[in-house]
Amino acid sequence: MSKVLISGYYGYDNLGDELILKAIIEHLRAIDPALDITVISRNPWRTVNLHPSIEAVSRKDVFGIIRALKQCRLFISGGGGLLQDTTGQGSVLYYLGWGIIAKKIFGKKVMLYAQGIGPLHNNLSRSLVRAWIGKMDLITLREERSWQILRDLQVPETMIKVTADPVLGITLKNNQSLSEKQPLCIGVVLRQDRDKLRSVPRWCEILTNVKNTYNARILLLPFQDPHDVNLSQAIKETMKDKVDIKYWDSLGDIFTFYESVDILVSMRLHALVLAAVYGKPMLGINYDPKLDNFLRLFGQQAVAREKVVKALENLVYNQKIIAAQQNAVLLKLQERARENARLAMELIKN
Repeated sequence: MSKVLISGYYGYDNLGDELILKAIIEHLRAIDPALDITVISRNPWRTVNLHPSIEAVSRKDVFGIIRALKQCRLFISGGGGLLQDTTGQGSVLYYLGWGIIAKKIFGKKVMLYAQGIGPLHNNLSRSLVRAWIGKMDLITLREERSWQILRDLQVPETMIKVTADPVLGITLKNNQSLSEKQPLCIGVVLRQDRDKLRSVPRWCEILTNVKNTYNARILLLPFQDPHDVNLSQAIKETMKDKVDIKYWDSLGDIFTFYESVDILVSMRLHALVLAAVYGKPMLGINYDPKLDNFLRLFGQQAVAREKVVKALENLVYNQKIIAAQQNAVLLKLQERARENARLAMELIKN
């Protein structure tokens, strides 16, 4: 039985990263149902609870990780935006460091799986990526912008392949088409930014305008606990019954959310990715370059939060047209999303 060890931002109650992990597991097991998968996690119990078919080891358990490395055939780092220094250089050191240890000390095949690279502001971060990333066996990237960053760092192009975000290829059990139900339900995914809760009054004003302009129900979905939860709850306390909150405990909860909304407005990348998968018209709020990198695939771009009410007009009145346009692009991306797993399994066989 082949064994795979996966490293990523798992066990932090970040819904986007848990969706990535779900997609990676699903796509690998579609090729080899008996594949033995272990995940490095901040909270192993939570990770196994969300993904019952795998094992998990604490990222603080160095000896446990080393044991898992000795036993695995392939070490996967990904997916998501792990190699960035916006949150500090620790991320680059940690995720590339384990890859180097797996390759150089234990002689394992190493794959960077559907990664988003950058931003890399610091010279040390750029130097580390330039020196270390070329030691890996294969790098797949979720968008062209990441490929450009690595090319600028003179990483050999022969080991890089642009695929797509794994979540784009996720299998849905209840993929429903756009409904004709009333009132219109707009899902909103916000993240607490550097202003923390000082943005609450402005968001309450914007969401009240959205609700009144389009006679819509507003449903908030906090993607990460506690920050997004704190923001959503503060908005709810101010707006009272003008908004509702959908909390998630299992991945099934997020699928229920998408089945109930008609349009998705988001500051979180994977909330937009899942909207595309569900065929829901989507509007990205300008917060992080990775949102624009993704939306560009669909001929869209993120907007400033002050323009949300106006930007929704096209989505509200042309839902079916926009959904059809998104679906046409999605079909091309789904195979590329699943290609990550095929390439990973080829590394194991070789």
